[in-house]
Amino acid sequence: MPTVEAKFVDANVEACGIITNFMDSRTFVALFILEEITQNSFQLWKKVNKRFASSSFNSKARIWSKFQKLTYEDNLKEFITNTRKCLRNIASVSIAIEDEILAFSILKKLPDEFHSLIEKVTQNAKTQGNPNPILNVLHEEALKEKALSIDTIKTLALNKEISPLKIIHYCSNGKHNPLVTTHSPEKCWQLHPELKPDRKNENKEQKANFTIA
Repeated sequence: MPTVEAKFVDANVEACGIITNFMDSRTFVALFILEEITQNSFQLWKKVNKRFASSSFNSKARIWSKFQKLTYEDNLKEFITNTRKCLRNIASVSIAIEDEILAFSILKKLPDEFHSLIEKVTQNAKTQGNPNPILNVLHEEALKEKALSIDTIKTLALNKEISPLKIIHYCSNGKHNPLVTTHSPEKCWQLHPELKPDRKNENKEQKANFTIA
């Protein structure tokens, strides 16, 4: 014969089952995936009340207002995270609003630089009027941006490594610079100004008086 304690455990498990049986998938994920899992029916009921029972008009207005105030702050990954959080909150208080309106509202928050991506999303049958697939596409774009940024940094670093600074050596002040290798002292215009060509030909031959190291 089961003990009182065993009966209590069985009743507790049954109560948890009854509570979770009335949850939709979003609510279940919010409680069991995003928060610590509990097998205590009383604690579970308290969590449900704390998170979802406050679905008054005031609560709905506050959550919707927070979504409307959400803006893009030059960080696509952060924008996606904050948007998903707002969508979970909207679902938690059962705000009666169509997914299509949510989808348009999300796209409207993006700056002009995402114009081509927005067109791609609106023309895709899989993302039309559904906020979650739209956020998935934006997430893929964020990953591409990150990869592109890393490649750019690597390319710049490599170019800097293989392209050292070039130093140009000149002859000046009536002296021949021994670092200049394009002409000898005997042909240096600084030592022998009479060798300098006429002005009309100067542009063609002036390269002889300097060198690049």
